[in-house]
Amino acid sequence: MPQIALILHSHVTLDTAVPPKQWPLSDEGRSLCTPLADALKMHKLDLLVSSEEPKAVQTAELVATHLRIETETAPDLDEHRRPFVAAGFEDTMTRFFAQPTDRIFGKESANEARARFAEAINAVLRAHPNRTLGIVAHGTVIALYAAPYFHTGAAALWQRLQHPSFVLIDTDTGAGLRIVDELE
Repeated sequence: MPQIALILHSHVTLDTAVPPKQWPLSDEGRSLCTPLADALKMHKLDLLVSSEEPKAVQTAELVATHLRIETETAPDLDEHRRPFVAAGFEDTMTRFFAQPTDRIFGKESANEARARFAEAINAVLRAHPNRTLGIVAHGTVIALYAAPYFHTGAAALWQRLQHPSFVLIDTDTGAGLRIVDELE
């Protein structure tokens, strides 16, 4: 059964002086990559592909080192294209998920972000047939993409996912197999 693991990057260092897409992992985030790798080990991944954002690249590299597998980046696996919003973020995200065709904030609606991310995943799958892949990306786009496979709303899945965590999807049947939102 071919599977793909969609992996939410680890904890970041918040720095309001730079855009979120430039944020690196925090010390805690780096240390959480070991239990993340341990949780992924049973799925026998042989390649991690990450978004080009530093937090995703760093998560992929640390996990890949632990699993002794390769890593690479791919375009369009980045987060919903939006500015940093501190005040009212939760309320803004609630509206974003509730009105998926509207550009609530940023350059994409929820539907546009999901379509871009889905095409990026499809491109990765086409580039790497017969490989067991993990894709390290970001919470909003993972939730938008994966929610239908788990018969849940994107907002509910987004709130459930922790930094780091992952979901498993059967790429043949499109079934959501597992949500791992807590690491031991």
